[in-house]
Amino acid sequence: MQPFVPDCARTVIALRLRQARCVSSSAVENRRKHKTISFKLTKEDILKKFGEAPNNLTLTQQLKESNARVQLKSVIGSSSAFITASVYQYVHKTNLIILADKEEAAYFLNDLEGLIGEENVLFFPASYRMPYEHEEIDNANILLRAEVLNKINTGKKHICIVSYPEALVEKVVTKTHLTKNTLSIKQGEKISIEFIADVLLEYGFERVDYVVEPGQFSIRGGIVDIFSFSNDHPYRVEFLGNEVDSIRSFDSISQLSVAKLTFCTIIPNVQTKLLQESRQTFFEFIPENSIIWFKHFQLTLDRIDKGFKQAETAYSNLKSTIAQLPPSELYVDKDVFTKQVLQFPLVEFGNHFSLQATTTITYNFSPQPSFNKNFGLLNDNLKGNIRNGLSNVIFADAAKQIERLYKIFEDISPKKEGEGELFTPILLSIHEGFIDNELRIACYTDHQLFDRYHRFRLKN
Repeated sequence: MQPFVPDCARTVIALRLRQARCVSSSAVENRRKHKTISFKLTKEDILKKFGEAPNNLTLTQQLKESNARVQLKSVIGSSSAFITASVYQYVHKTNLIILADKEEAAYFLNDLEGLIGEENVLFFPASYRMPYEHEEIDNANILLRAEVLNKINTGKKHICIVSYPEALVEKVVTKTHLTKNTLSIKQGEKISIEFIADVLLEYGFERVDYVVEPGQFSIRGGIVDIFSFSNDHPYRVEFLGNEVDSIRSFDSISQLSVAKLTFCTIIPNVQTKLLQESRQTFFEFIPENSIIWFKHFQLTLDRIDKGFKQAETAYSNLKSTIAQLPPSELYVDKDVFTKQVLQFPLVEFGNHFSLQATTTITYNFSPQPSFNKNFGLLNDNLKGNIRNGLSNVIFADAAKQIERLYKIFEDISPKKEGEGELFTPILLSIHEGFIDNELRIACYTDHQLFDRYHRFRLKN
């Protein structure tokens, strides 16, 4: 039987629980105010140090050359994302980073998003689960692919695109046809709602009462809602007569505004257009001076070859009466892939190297030690780092994890008066820790310290 608790007592308990939650969520901020946490380094400080490091200055200078072939050796953990982010700060070009598979690409994507901002990083996934199985198309992936193509086609050049072989083996719609099938709407311009409706129907959009997914539009009086394949959220275009009065993106579930805009671009399902129009490889679509990064060039080439052969097998086994385009029209083979990528500045990193390098840069990184949740051992390690002149940084995605670590260390070894902090916390999630022995920084992750599974995040 549950004990009886008077209403007044319930109120007191609820207030105390609320206060406890507030204390927990603001604990790190309170430490900062009372100077019990020493924020010696920030994310920006670390990126600045990386950008000014001799190895990265050499890399940056090399990548300004069109014929650069650079090998990065002894790159460990998430240090590759830090190197890419430091280059991004100084070389204003499109960066295409090719990882071994979707999972590895997703973790790299998350690291870059945290370092240089989500608005500067795009994910380019595969649209099919298997070649020629059009019913198996992933609509979320179609949206992400279209977003990348639209950003490039509308002139955004200073971005990072993260991808993997199965995505790059697929060809894309040409720039000419994408431009031809793009509707731009600007605030203040005169355009009729009827014209917009006719264009959207021609693009294959479906007219509905309320938009909930890409490829839909609705009209209610002087308001037109359009869910383009190039944006995470639908657009709401409001008219005064035949003039566009306002444009904003909104959440299709809550109907709340996300952002006010001065213009928007509407593009159809590029995968459907791909079956009807001319097509080209992704390397013909990106800017000519883009920088291509490979985690493992030969592995990428093998998977491109495997993907093309799967498409050939699937095509030969087709029993549909509907005519299908041959693999050479929809996919790229390894010979064409190799010929095209070698026209770009290239960076190869990881443990295996296949390309002839013009420059080899060797880093002095060490992996984050494994502590198996032995925090006494961790405490000794951090103190040893400080004695050896290293700055300890612990990356975490939640303030409560930082506070938990402080409490553990206080229980193990109470801090003495005048003693400095063991580490600097940074509220940022990275996939794998590392030690930069040149910059004298030990970058640890909380999920590795607690032996906790670290899940990647992709747009849903």
